[in-house]
Amino acid sequence: QKEIEGAEQSGHIENIGLELYMELLQEAILEIKGERSTLKRSKDIEIQTPFAASIPSYYIQDSSLRLKYYKKMSNCSELSQLSELQNEMNDIFGELPNDLYNLFITLEVRLHLQKCAVSSISVQKTTILLKFDKNVLESEPSLRDKVISLALTTPKSYQIHPDYSLTYKHKDGIISENAFRNFAKLISEQIVPC
Repeated sequence: QKEIEGAEQSGHIENIGLELYMELLQEAILEIKGERSTLKRSKDIEIQTPFAASIPSYYIQDSSLRLKYYKKMSNCSELSQLSELQNEMNDIFGELPNDLYNLFITLEVRLHLQKCAVSSISVQKTTILLKFDKNVLESEPSLRDKVISLALTTPKSYQIHPDYSLTYKHKDGIISENAFRNFAKLISEQIVPC
């Protein structure tokens, strides 16, 4: 595992993107352990936002320590774990910079949406495009019906497309980081209530 965490590998995070890097890292760890990749499909949500989201090198200068925290973040499977990690980083390194705060929001969005069969979410200036895993929706009619119902009950906000993707138009104009988080939480509550 030591060779995975080397400085030369961690320097590639910025070049290939955090999501892909975390997937590659997880696969490499499983390969070293002699296990086949069993990553859950639900974690493979493609998230595109205009918000910068990373652990800045000025916040955690040691690249192996920064990589350690990326790994900790990627292993969070509950909102409470993310919150604890956020508090831990705040206690150790000080107030979170905006880019890191945005990364926590992005991971929170992923946790909210992975139970909803979402395959991708793309944030534009005033709209959000949400794509669902068509195979899951076709195999789970109740989930599909909730997606359709959401669009039909709020037609001013949502537009549903033939592939079951949804376009959401934000009523207050530009979508902020917090509006992005609130949208994901709302979607998860309406499609898969707790």
